[in-house]
Amino acid sequence: MMQNTSAERRKRLTSLTQLLSAGYIEKKVLLRALNYDSLDAFERDLRQLRSEYGAKIAYDRKHKAYKLIECGTIFPGVM
Repeated sequence: MMQNTSAERRKRLTSLTQLLSAGYIEKKVLLRALNYDSLDAFERDLRQLRSEYGAKIAYDRKHKAYKLIECGTIFPGVM
């Protein structure tokens, strides 16, 4: 089921998607760049991108970094 996404959160999801489309980005860099106030909020946004919008996001454990493989349905043309 689609959540009601606030304009601020949607802007953050868009920014997160754009950053991830550039290649592997460390988690700590993403948290800082997007001003996340908690790790829970960051993980919630990743879950929403994956589950509701079909984004394919890879995680590299060694480097603690994420990368967007496929943007899904909500942000066509980001990649």
